[in-house]
Amino acid sequence: MEELPIACSLSPSDLADRTQAWAGIIGGWGVRRVPVDGGVRISFRAAPGLLASLHQLVALERECCPWMSMEVTAEPEIELQVTGPDDAVNELRRMFGVTG
Repeated sequence: MEELPIACSLSPSDLADRTQAWAGIIGGWGVRRVPVDGGVRISFRAAPGLLASLHQLVALERECCPWMSMEVTAEPEIELQVTGPDDAVNELRRMFGVTG
């Protein structure tokens, strides 16, 4: 399997917009961020439209950063797990505000 480069294809202004979108969702509904093997897991409190917004952002991320693996689950609580190659774990954790 070919390794994908750890890079983002967004322009600086699009990256700023995307960062702001993630900050809004995580800051508004995120209740817990923890490190996991290979990345991070973020838990959210339920809110109208949250799942749709998460799925939309995940789809956009898959286009610009295909090296990341992102999975949204809704049972028993809403969670987003983001993982990547070993050499990208620290960057993923920084991106999503997870320490440890």
